Amino acid sequence: MKETCDGAEPAANSVSALNLLRMGRMLHDEEAEGRARQILAAHAGPIELHAVPQMMVALDLALSPPEQLVIAGALEESRPLIDGFAFRPRAAKILLDSPQAVEFFAKHSPAVREMTKVAGKAALYECRDFTCRPPVTAGPA
Repeated sequence: MKETCDGAEPAANSVSALNLLRMGRMLHDEEAEGRARQILAAHAGPIELHAVPQMMVALDLALSPPEQLVIAGALEESRPLIDGFAFRPRAAKILLDSPQAVEFFAKHSPAVREMTKVAGKAALYECRDFTCRPPVTAGPA
């Protein structure tokens, strides 16, 4: 029998809801987000009555607007951007470090093809509700 409450380890449904939400936001997959919302709705009663901290994390993500941090560039050159924006728990983080990564994510969101380095430097695109700000090439001061 599946546990509905998080114990020392999060319950499977809590982890599933959070992973489906993250995947849905990363791949712009409304079906995955919908399945996550179904899990959350099915556990609305236990959320009110029992300890379900991981399910609450998923609920928080579900109630927040989609947010993505897309970094174009190889891992090592992107490290300052990754480190500078590391604590953004609600943001899906995507590293476009190869042509294969660009093609994979572009299947789900064609705009990814336009997210490239800027003047030869790794660039970070900060997006909210699938609308992106101009890219930055340096982390926050």
